[in-house]
Amino acid sequence: MPNLPYAGTIILDYGSLVHHLECAAWMYHVDCIADMKEDFMEMLSASEQITHKEAKLRPWFSLPAEVMRIFTPLL
Repeated sequence: MPNLPYAGTIILDYGSLVHHLECAAWMYHVDCIADMKEDFMEMLSASEQITHKEAKLRPWFSLPAEVMRIFTPLL
């Protein structure tokens, strides 16, 4: 099967498949594919890579993040 472009998110876990109803659309011979690729490349060039060393410099405790971590398995 050829490598066809798609748009959307598909995560193969219980929450995504049962609760979130995630889906994606396969596209073939569609003009908007070039526009989507250009948009992705623009976002990628504006992005900043954070290394493990830089991530370790961030505060280790965030109350909102810790509270949300409790509910993550339910989402």
